[in-house]
Amino acid sequence: MDKLDEHLSDGLFEQTGDNEILNVVGLLLIFNEHFEEAFAVLKYNYEKHKNEMAKRYIDDFDYIKAYINDFNMSLEFVTKRKYKSAYRIMKSYYEKGFLTISGIKLFTICLVKLRKHRELKEFSERMGQLAPDLAVFFEYERYLDRRIAYLLLTIPAVFFGIYLGSLNPGSLNLSNVGKMNKPTYTEPQTQKEVVYKVEYVQDPSGETIKEALGNDLGRLLYAAGLEMFRKGNYQKSYEYFNLADKFLGESSYLRQHTVYFLAESSNRLGREESASYYIRYATEYENGCYYDEVLYNLALMLYEKHQYELAAEYASKIRRDSIFFNSKIKKILGGEK
Repeated sequence: MDKLDEHLSDGLFEQTGDNEILNVVGLLLIFNEHFEEAFAVLKYNYEKHKNEMAKRYIDDFDYIKAYINDFNMSLEFVTKRKYKSAYRIMKSYYEKGFLTISGIKLFTICLVKLRKHRELKEFSERMGQLAPDLAVFFEYERYLDRRIAYLLLTIPAVFFGIYLGSLNPGSLNLSNVGKMNKPTYTEPQTQKEVVYKVEYVQDPSGETIKEALGNDLGRLLYAAGLEMFRKGNYQKSYEYFNLADKFLGESSYLRQHTVYFLAESSNRLGREESASYYIRYATEYENGCYYDEVLYNLALMLYEKHQYELAAEYASKIRRDSIFFNSKIKKILGGEK
């Protein structure tokens, strides 16, 4: 915010004879939920240039207050699996032509869970036309067949954690509203200089996404990957397993199978990272059902790359009564080169 103030005071956003660019900047900030910054830009444009459209946007900030309230309500519905209720709310904003980046994600989840395939397809196409960057939310569809094409949504940034603030410190109590466990909303005092902001909560594990989308997604991706693997389509199986790996929880019984098939698929594709997947499996699943086989493949791979000591290290971990403890492994352990 301080840097934005500097840019405004320095005239960075000035356009000779045309200050509408500031309104565009303000709207883009609103779309990306930087409400505080948007308010500052629009206010500056009105006070500096007497731009009436900027004033209109400022006067309409109460609409954003209502939107945040309804977004939180929809979010709560989604966490309770009341997708129809959330869908009705978010669709009304879509039809009015007002959805922020988080609203698009939430509305998409509703379409996915309600299996509104045609509407989802039309929605994604329209979003791609309006803002090509939004295609990232549907980028994996090209890998999927019709059975699960509309069951997948990748959301890189989790959109939960909304709060209200004010340009005048102390005039409004901060209210943390939008947490997944219990979304709430506190009405601010009625005044025009109230601003709104969305704070992104990082969720590297994807647990929040999985809670919203359901744990069946990882299983669907795993099943699709396994089918492709059995057909010898290792490129597609790798892509499916890679996605499944992102969605399956740490405690899922399918997780070790996913890591194994990631290693196998990438190995058969000749990808360099196959060794890292084998190492990951050997490290995380010492009692796993593929443990000896993984060690065997890893040892041979390292041996072929002339990493003899490391190959011997993994070869030594293979159980002596395993079918994978064969002459090739004994050769590696014997120090032959």
